[in-house]
Amino acid sequence: MLFPARSALLGGSAIVGIGLAVELGSQFARTLILARLLGSTEFGIVASIMTLVSLVETVSFVGIDRFIIYSPEGDEALKLEAVHALAWLRGIISAVAIGALAYPTAMLVGAPAYAGSFAAVAAVPLLRGANHLGTIQMQRSGVFLPSAAVESGAALLGLVVTAAAALIFPDHRDIVVALVVQAAASLLLSQLLARGVPYRIAFTGARMREALRFGLPLIINGLALAVAYQLDRMVVGAWLGVVAVGIYGLAMTLLLQPISLIGRLATTALQPRMSAAWHGSRMVAFPSQVRDLSRSVAAAGAAGATVVACLGAPVVRLMFGSSYSASDPFFALIAAVALVRFIRAGQSVLGLAIGRTSDLMLSNVAGAVALPVTVVAFYFHAGLESAVFGILVAELLSVTIAYARLKHHCGRIDPATLGILAGAASLPAVLSAWVLLNSPSLWPRIMATGFGVAAVGCLVLFAPRLKRLHQGVAR
Repeated sequence: MLFPARSALLGGSAIVGIGLAVELGSQFARTLILARLLGSTEFGIVASIMTLVSLVETVSFVGIDRFIIYSPEGDEALKLEAVHALAWLRGIISAVAIGALAYPTAMLVGAPAYAGSFAAVAAVPLLRGANHLGTIQMQRSGVFLPSAAVESGAALLGLVVTAAAALIFPDHRDIVVALVVQAAASLLLSQLLARGVPYRIAFTGARMREALRFGLPLIINGLALAVAYQLDRMVVGAWLGVVAVGIYGLAMTLLLQPISLIGRLATTALQPRMSAAWHGSRMVAFPSQVRDLSRSVAAAGAAGATVVACLGAPVVRLMFGSSYSASDPFFALIAAVALVRFIRAGQSVLGLAIGRTSDLMLSNVAGAVALPVTVVAFYFHAGLESAVFGILVAELLSVTIAYARLKHHCGRIDPATLGILAGAASLPAVLSAWVLLNSPSLWPRIMATGFGVAAVGCLVLFAPRLKRLHQGVAR
């Protein structure tokens, strides 16, 4: 059978979704605990440490797990052994990079006394590099439970450790302990749940070269992503101080992290099916899946942007206190970023499904303009809004380039889908303008959010049906 059965696909998607929900909930609870217990200064150091880890891991990302799914021969044992070798190499290089960057990063954000804590998280990529990727390989057969259990189980343990460590030493060291324990748990669970597949490493030249051809463009891609979406926090820290890093990191993580996790869900659940359609039914099944993905992206992006624009500022203040306050213009810009980033997540699913990692790399290289735009914007307005403005400019440029590259393989957006995208995008834009002009209280914001989300759902759900009805009447 060319494609997984619909029931199997839905079941796999549900498992992945539950796993990611547990992971997201654990990370959210960890953020809540740390922000509440540590205060804005210590939380700023936490945000800086997490930025360093994310920066190095983003730059070193070579898509090893995605290669196993994409490759037609990904079931081979020797191919799994080769990617294990690459994973080890990536972990070692990342650990060395974190150790080398620890003191400069601590100096940059004004916390040189804590350079040891920055260096300690070098253990995280080293542990992750030893994960058993057999749990990822199982996704080719529609078996998603082991990989979901690895990530969600490790995240839950990280949450428990965060809470326990906060009782012993309520400072930034909590996150160091939590990240190391979470990485160790992920390593242990992956080895236990690989269903008896031996863990072996093989430096097989041909297979490693094949994996690197797939993954090397993603290194440049990761470098561009780091410049665009990680170094902005360093700019904020250098310009406004470590407290501003905490506020900025909290807002960006809280409101944009769900997009990243939804993107992971879409990639995990959809890439095997879309890759199979690309290899086996490029003219029939694949275009249909592309249209469905585009409409889903429109709905999720517009709904998410509506929530951020209307509720971002009051929700952050209510949950974390007035010391983490940010302006409505800041959240209006984040809402625009959220909308565009959902579109980019859809493009990433498409690019990985058809093996066009070089196109994704080019779009993200263009996104590196975020850093110089942010720096220039800070000269005109030294505030958090300038950092988000730089990201928005980069996101728009990246989406444009990715579409220009991928349309040659996936086709242009049909007029109906384009109309849905435009209509969905207009709703959060109108609500953002309403918030900025009126500064409403919480309950009007909640009602406006409900209206906007419902309107988006109706548009995406009924527009294709109305089009088919109109075509039937015309015939």
